[in-house]
Amino acid sequence: MKKLIGLALTFAVLFQANSKSADSKTNLASLPFAAAIPLQKGAPLQLKDLQSQVVLLDFWASWCEPCKEALPHYAEMEKKYKSRGLKVVGINEDSSSIERESFLKKMNLHFPLYEDKDQAFVKALGVEALPTLVIFNSSGKVIQRLEGFEKKDLVMLEKKINELLP
Repeated sequence: MKKLIGLALTFAVLFQANSKSADSKTNLASLPFAAAIPLQKGAPLQLKDLQSQVVLLDFWASWCEPCKEALPHYAEMEKKYKSRGLKVVGINEDSSSIERESFLKKMNLHFPLYEDKDQAFVKALGVEALPTLVIFNSSGKVIQRLEGFEKKDLVMLEKKINELLP
């Protein structure tokens, strides 16, 4: 029994290290949308485009190996759950537009991608590591944050998405 409790505590500590609790003061409406510069053809990022949807806000950079691994998975999730109200948005943190553009030419990403001018989104959400995924519910409240990426987290993420979507 002690072994089982020890394993449960170890798992809880490991999960907590990868998943930060939600910041109750930050919500979609408080984000600096004017600082999001589109990286694809299309309109600037606006709150009205995200309201009433479950939003996965992914912070990434072209030099970040876990980011490269995560992005295609998030694209698949967006494709799979878009009709139910999931919106994936990528927020790029590259300092070099040349590296970013080269990276994007190799990727087949169809969800909206934005440059984080002056790291306004990073500051607003307290992002400390890449990749970081911030999950908002359909009311615009931060539900969960995941720092880093491991394939094993996809099962938990998909479960969370299904809980949040109608």
